[in-house]
Formats: sequence, structure tokens, C-alpha cells
Amino acid sequence: MKLRFGKGSVTTDTPINAFKIRYSGAAEITPAENMHIASNEKTIVGVMMNGEATTELFEYDGNLKIKRCEVAQNNELVYPVISDQATQLPERINSDPQYIDQKPEDMTSSYGEPKKKTTIKTGKDYGI
Repeated sequence: MKLRFGKGSVTTDTPINAFKIRYSGAAEITPAENMHIASNEKTIVGVMMNGEATTELFEYDGNLKIKRCEVAQNNELVYPVISDQATQLPERINSDPQYIDQKPEDMTSSYGEPKKKTTIKTGKDYGI
């Protein structure tokens, strides 16, 4: 299983029911439909409502670097491989010629405007 982030979205390659992400940075988060998300300055937790599963976890605006992730999939705890889409050099070179001269260490997972604090855009942020 893979968890991908970058370009303003966080997704998985197979449907999941819940997740817990350890991260650095700050971003404004827009949860996927039917998902409840809570966050603090280092952790984001999301749970699908009504027992549903999804591959689209949330969209974000700001700087987000995922360090660790745990997901619930079919009543099992899974540790997905984390893939930072912003630093995958071959994919970026093939998709846009502007990245041909860009070094991997200069790439960032930032998307949109920088944020000072992570916030949840829709619904209530109950904190964790």
C-alpha cells in the first residue's frame, strides 16, 4: 500500500477507513467527503463516517511533510509506504519541462500559500 502526498492532496492507492499521520509544517486541510478530521501541531487523524472507505483523504494548502502514517484497512492496522509526489524527480521531469534543471533537495511538498498553523477548513476542529 502507498500513501501519496504533494500537489495539494493526500491519497492512498487502496481504500482505507481511517488514518493517523505524523507530519511537520502547517497547512489548511479540506477533508474528503464523509470524513471527520482532527489535528494538532504534529498529528492529523481522520475517520470515514458510516463505515465507508476512500482513497482520497484530504486536500491541503500550505507546507505538509508526512513523516509517518498508520491506516486502518479492513479492520487491520497497516503502515503504508509514504511517497512525496513533489520530490519524485523522474515523474516531475516527464510531466513538466520546467523541472529539468531542478535538484531533488530543492523540491518541496508545499502547495499554495504558507500557513502559520494547521487548520481544518470544513467542519469542527476538535483537536487531539
